[in-house]
Amino acid sequence: MRYSQRLILIVSFLVQISVAVGLTSWFSLKREEQAISEVSQKLHINLTEQIHKKLFNFLAFSDITNQLSLNKIKSNNFQITDITSIEQFLLKNFKLFSTTGAIDTISYGNERGEYIGAGRLPDGTLVLKIKEDKDMYLYSLDDSLKRKKLLKIRLNYDPRKRPWYQTAIANKKQSWSPVYLTFSNSELAITLAEPIYKSSGQLFGVIGTDIILKDVSKFLADLKIGKTGRIFIVERTGKVIATSDTKKNPLDEDNKKYIRLLLQNFNLTLPQQIDLKNIQKTESLTIPVQGDLKYVQISPIKDNRGLDWLLITEFSRQEFQEVDRRNFDQTIQGLSLVFIVSIIVAIVSNNFVLKPILQLIELKRDRLTGLPSRNIFVKKIERAIEKQNTFTVILIDCDRFKRINSSYSHHVGDKLLVEVAKRLKTCLDSSDSLARLVADEFAILSLKIKDENGAIALINEIVKALSPEFLINNKKIFKQSYGNRY
Repeated sequence: MRYSQRLILIVSFLVQISVAVGLTSWFSLKREEQAISEVSQKLHINLTEQIHKKLFNFLAFSDITNQLSLNKIKSNNFQITDITSIEQFLLKNFKLFSTTGAIDTISYGNERGEYIGAGRLPDGTLVLKIKEDKDMYLYSLDDSLKRKKLLKIRLNYDPRKRPWYQTAIANKKQSWSPVYLTFSNSELAITLAEPIYKSSGQLFGVIGTDIILKDVSKFLADLKIGKTGRIFIVERTGKVIATSDTKKNPLDEDNKKYIRLLLQNFNLTLPQQIDLKNIQKTESLTIPVQGDLKYVQISPIKDNRGLDWLLITEFSRQEFQEVDRRNFDQTIQGLSLVFIVSIIVAIVSNNFVLKPILQLIELKRDRLTGLPSRNIFVKKIERAIEKQNTFTVILIDCDRFKRINSSYSHHVGDKLLVEVAKRLKTCLDSSDSLARLVADEFAILSLKIKDENGAIALINEIVKALSPEFLINNKKIFKQSYGNRY
């Protein structure tokens, strides 16, 4: 009797599995398009995550340079009305950070209409932008930061009428300007600007750091996006800021004037019902184009300082046809394996009782890295500048950290940050400083490293220290990858 009951239980289980396998095999023939769409979706998600990390890491230095400029201008031993002192400070500050290549100009304008900017031309020439009388003059500089040659004049320049100045004043806080063309070299750029107020609350002026955006197109083109994939970063008007399409530039020169290109200029036409101005969350589209299908995803790129762009990734169905051809064969093989395993499970599961699922032990209190804050880190940089020391700053961020939090819980993420901090400390000299800036981002200040070779050596040591798998609760849970910039 017991034997019959067990046989009935096993047979009934196998009948259900057989029906399920049969139906799944049939539906798999109908799911080819969906399978391709899912692969495309995963690729879109991975690319979106990578680009967000790279983009915000790319823009990060503008925040640090602004903080240094603002703290210096606000300091008691610095005369805010002394334009000559401000000029020398901006030039020295720019020279420290201009090796990143992204920073075009560090500037200062005030309510009296005065303006000073320190920058660099594409050929590496240091330049000074200064308003004298009503016009702005662009001078090349020698190695001692003395004016060498007048290069250009911009008539009737008033910083108070510029978008970067007006945006910071309107928001009354650090804010991104609209995208614009630079005066010195006609490149697409954006400014992180911050208003300066007197102790009485009266507005005095605005500081800003201009970031050249052409390097964004370079790192988009370096991403692995297949033969037909394309990536665009655009404004909500549809004007292209950066693209992985190396055949076209976001700017087009027409009669010696530069014109911003739209998505349509890149043969990417979105359905009429898609209004870029209204997209607040990720949108996935399938667009038929001349017998082919285009898989398009549109994701907002935002921060709390007014950055409001869109990331658009596009792939052709042809990119996944090889996956399509293999899909059915792999499905049949997988289902056959499932059927065999199901028979074994059906027999074995009768002899065992399922164990309860263990819950993760939550920490009573979050105990994170205990590292210095960003403010302390910035002050250390200020002290190094005051002593006229040469130094190196390296930024480190943990890629795909949000996925770790969502997959393993925030508690596991917190423990990972503590372990990352411990490993980073092993790479440092006693005179080096390590800080946690925000979330999964760390920064290192080294006073001993004086050149690029030293920075690269330290980066390699950091990568080596962080490469082994992390053990959380004595278990190998995952490996991490990291991004850095110095």
